[in-house]
Amino acid sequence: MGTVTGIVRGANGMPAQGIRVYAMAVRDATETATAGTALESLAQTDASGRYRLELMPGRYYIASGYVRGAKTFTTTPTSQIAGVDFAAPPQSMG
Repeated sequence: MGTVTGIVRGANGMPAQGIRVYAMAVRDATETATAGTALESLAQTDASGRYRLELMPGRYYIASGYVRGAKTFTTTPTSQIAGVDFAAPPQSMG
């Protein structure tokens, strides 16, 4: 199983705790129409803003907060992708 790790930082540049980071498989239009979109892995940042996702081999969108800020990666059984960092999404206005 491959891994993706990184840090999520807030607007002030400090590590953001408790932020969800997720991976969704990249699918072609036919697969999306028949299978939909599902989260493949989900993590939450620790007190240092760090997260770790474990993924089966494949191609994924990795995102924190909104999908539009997703980054795309391909993993292999021995992938160890580090430094996939994000800025924390803005907090919603209640």
